[in-house]
Amino acid sequence: MVDCSNRGFDHIPHLSNLTEGLDLSGNKLSFLDKSSFFNLPNLQSLNLNWNEIKFIGKDTFSGLPSLQDLSLGHNHINIVQQTFSQIRFTLNTKLKYLDLSFNVNLPLDAEALYPDSVFASLMSLQELHVDLLPNPIFGTGFGNMTKLNKLVFKDCLYILPNLTDIDLRNNKITYLRKKARTWLDLMNSRSERNIRILMYGNPFACTCDTMEFVFWICDTSVMLDHHNNYTCVLPNGSIAILRHVNDNYQLFLGNCNQESFSVKERVNTYFQLTRNLVTSTRIF
Repeated sequence: MVDCSNRGFDHIPHLSNLTEGLDLSGNKLSFLDKSSFFNLPNLQSLNLNWNEIKFIGKDTFSGLPSLQDLSLGHNHINIVQQTFSQIRFTLNTKLKYLDLSFNVNLPLDAEALYPDSVFASLMSLQELHVDLLPNPIFGTGFGNMTKLNKLVFKDCLYILPNLTDIDLRNNKITYLRKKARTWLDLMNSRSERNIRILMYGNPFACTCDTMEFVFWICDTSVMLDHHNNYTCVLPNGSIAILRHVNDNYQLFLGNCNQESFSVKERVNTYFQLTRNLVTSTRIF
């Protein structure tokens, strides 16, 4: 990895054509085109976070056939503008990770669409980080990303002050991370923002690793659909009623170590503290 971060660069320095990783984060780059990354056939990782990039030419990354990870977060690109929609990643057939977050600056009532033609060229992508638009609409090009298994919306829920419903039904969600569960509980504790989350039709997992999520589902005061009567997949592949697993977790998950079962007590304590907590601290 060639570390050129936080050097005050306003241009791409000369690099060896053997370079495999390049960190240019925290500089003053504002313009990128095809000549910016000339003769870097082995470059696999490129970090351009925290620059001042306003323009990216349509063929900027076409000369990087080995590129796997590309980070463009915290710039001034504005991914909904016409200039960005001209970019293509068709020649970046190994690109698996792309971070475009914190690159939209719009009023909340603005009509804007995700750059469908750009997404259509990301056929090898597995993980995408983007901003959540006020009216998020993905076009048909999004369907080309058939290998995508992780979609991350950065800082998304805080630009939606009137949010009351989150619909996650019929996806492939196996559990919610602790960060998301904590946020939901805190927002729900504020009378002006009662959150309802719809999650029916997901293949929830009831395992030793997801026990905290199982306990949360059954104990949270957040409004849930289907009367909280979800099913889940046990370690042996069989299906069980999630609430039954919660009530008899030592029976269903008896192979978990004793330390894991103490999670139940910690979760109960957590809920008591959360209900009494009044805070404006951001969780995400």
